[in-house]
Amino acid sequence: MERLQQAVDAVNDKRLSLRAAATRFSVSKSKIHRRTSGQVELTSRNGPEPILTSGEINGVVKAVMMRTRHGQCYTKDELGLFIRAIVENSPHSREIPENFPSKSYIQRFVVKHAVDFSSRRAQSLEVCRAKASTVEKHFNNFKEVMSSVADIPTSRIWNLDETGMSCQILCTRKKVLAAKHMRANVQESNDRTNVSALVCVNADGGFAPPFFILPAKKIRVRDTAEGLKGSMFAASESVFLTTKLFIQYFEWFVQVIPPERPVLVIADGYKCHFSSRTLQYARKHSILLYALPAHTSQFLQPQSERSLGAEKQTNGR
Repeated sequence: MERLQQAVDAVNDKRLSLRAAATRFSVSKSKIHRRTSGQVELTSRNGPEPILTSGEINGVVKAVMMRTRHGQCYTKDELGLFIRAIVENSPHSREIPENFPSKSYIQRFVVKHAVDFSSRRAQSLEVCRAKASTVEKHFNNFKEVMSSVADIPTSRIWNLDETGMSCQILCTRKKVLAAKHMRANVQESNDRTNVSALVCVNADGGFAPPFFILPAKKIRVRDTAEGLKGSMFAASESVFLTTKLFIQYFEWFVQVIPPERPVLVIADGYKCHFSSRTLQYARKHSILLYALPAHTSQFLQPQSERSLGAEKQTNGR
């Protein structure tokens, strides 16, 4: 494209003839003629129009680079799902083939952007989960984020965390009084049902109502009858957080917190937290999302160390 641009400019400026420009820049005369005569645009290409816009392609490349820095590298299948989500949620109208993006499309995409990333065998991050440089980089990044919102009050700095809870309360952490020569047995529930909860608190001590994910196909009234006031409930057979459930939670969270903006939300770098739809919704509502480095939640996630950690230690769950 660069050589074609130079050839067209040379002919338009009358520095070279059509034949001379074609020879010097190794471009066919017909291509130069069609563009200098106005038959086609300079950027026109053969074949159908590309499905992804240049801005979307740049966004995908940036997403791959960012996830690599956070230790959340895409597989090719995950990259395909990400690209599909982009075109489905984009306001740009286009015809999307049913099987887009195919495996061959993803392979061509990777080859075309080989200067930015490549396909390699994954390496475990366990060896560097508490690496000093990783933590130092996190604090430097966080310092930059905080300086960009220097006047933001603590009531608008939120920390989001997910935890699993069991209905079975273990009593092994409790000290009890028992008769000598007898076991210190305590009755407990046999219900081992697991429930996931999304909890968000702010640096001012406030909190948003929690979001509970129950192991069911649909929510029944009796399941939520004694729930915490204002809480939201969703059903999932696996009880695990999915992108769809997180989007449901995040859109609800934005509505229940005070309307003052901007807002900073600190969360794990889990991929469900940073889907394209979530990022677009956050940008629309002046909410900054900050991802903690991978494999550092056990000591960098405030709630893991404080509120949720204390709750699990108290109840032994």
